Amino acid sequence: GGRALVVDTHGWLAAVTGMPPLDRLPLPKSFAAGRRWLPSLGMCAVEPLPGGWLIRIDEETRGAASRVVLDLTGPRRSSVTVSGAAGSWTHELSPRHAELLYVLTLHPGGRTAAELAGDLFGDVTRTVTVRAEMSRVRRHFAELLAHRPYRFLEGVQVEVVLPEHPVDLLPHSTAPAVRARG
Repeated sequence: GGRALVVDTHGWLAAVTGMPPLDRLPLPKSFAAGRRWLPSLGMCAVEPLPGGWLIRIDEETRGAASRVVLDLTGPRRSSVTVSGAAGSWTHELSPRHAELLYVLTLHPGGRTAAELAGDLFGDVTRTVTVRAEMSRVRRHFAELLAHRPYRFLEGVQVEVVLPEHPVDLLPHSTAPAVRARG
């Protein structure tokens, strides 16, 4: 019962139950049996299997991330720090993922793929590109983001740390939504 998956030692999926399948689960370098926090799943019970791992998602801590800090102060480096009952972790963002998460903070009610395409590319027809990027973002932040429309989950406190000067906000971005703020 519940949500679980079996992966090999590199994180490639072998079996899944109670949740949509994924291709690969990013595993920390020092991965071991026991209770472990995985950014894309939350708190998990990890058991060794021959050639891999059984990972059971702890339903009691599901959605336990309570605070997200999106740090956009660096000219070339942006990051997200997630804090909750199980601890905290930081993830460095690609420029595109920084843009996506920033736009989602501007629209707490959410954005459709077409709206995000307009925000990022100025072209509402680029929904396939947006959906692919959001899929990549959700691999890291599945416990924080919802879809239809894309948004941060209710109950997650999101803080954005902006650079001192508006012109320094994601300076290499050409996204219309970012340029309108910078």
